[in-house]
Amino acid sequence: MSKQASHLARGIIQGKEKALAKGLTMVENRNDGYRELLDEIYSEVKNCPIWGLTGAPGVGKSTITNYLVDSLAKSGERIGVIAVDPTSPFSGGAILGDRVRMMDLAGKEGIFIRSMASRGALGGLSPAIMDAVSLYQAFGVDRILVETVGVGQSETDIVALADTVTVIMMPGTGDDVQTIKAGLLEIGNIFVVNKADLQGAETLTGLLQSMLSSKNSPDDWAPPVLKLIASTGQNLDKLLGEMHRHQDFLKKSNQREEKEKMRNEMALKMHLQARFQDLFLGPLLGTSEWEQAVKSIGRRERSPAYWAEKMITGSD
Repeated sequence: MSKQASHLARGIIQGKEKALAKGLTMVENRNDGYRELLDEIYSEVKNCPIWGLTGAPGVGKSTITNYLVDSLAKSGERIGVIAVDPTSPFSGGAILGDRVRMMDLAGKEGIFIRSMASRGALGGLSPAIMDAVSLYQAFGVDRILVETVGVGQSETDIVALADTVTVIMMPGTGDDVQTIKAGLLEIGNIFVVNKADLQGAETLTGLLQSMLSSKNSPDDWAPPVLKLIASTGQNLDKLLGEMHRHQDFLKKSNQREEKEKMRNEMALKMHLQARFQDLFLGPLLGTSEWEQAVKSIGRRERSPAYWAEKMITGSD
């Protein structure tokens, strides 16, 4: 094990903020020693509630996250925040940053914020985000909030990561259609119609309530639909209350264990996929075989499915 990884692991377990910051950078960039760091801290990883917030860009996720984090911190909790941003196609980093979106929270006692890139992960999350959760848990936060990139149809990973998922919508953005298309009803435990003073808010709220009422059995959690005006603070306290209520529901129904299993399975799958890509796909890119395949596909001689099979098995 590298000295740097060992030093960072000890610092994170001891609650040192600088070690946490360096460790988060190490796992996000996949720097040398990141696997050793994760393995070293893993015995100290302690489960804590994980809340996820998702929704299309511009619906008010950051405003709502700011309120939740500030309220929880004022109650004495140590909060870890992961803001998942779109990946820049040029730098590979996060296009939006926590220092831009959460200036009023940065530096406050007991609040730890990290903006991370989705790096093209189809479900909105990358393996590094799962690893960041582990670092926060080893560091000793009381709760983790994950605000996702909000890509609509592909926003699925958050279900396995978070104990409580809040889906945020607003009127006038086609969310009534997206609700049906994207399977958002399967994702959310709580639904929010933000900017409820805008035209169409009542229609969207009614649609959600109607669709949700037909999906729940008496023994299941019935997802509430809340109307908010986050910019003025209206009903934000109700949202916080519902998130706590869902957390209590998970404890009473023993569903937290199932959530933890889902999280562990997803983390393992993500790391396997990343390793397969490193070991297999990486060495293929740019080779003569790769160029031959691309040209063949372009000439419609052979399909991508044919070339993928050939590259894996070596046979026609």
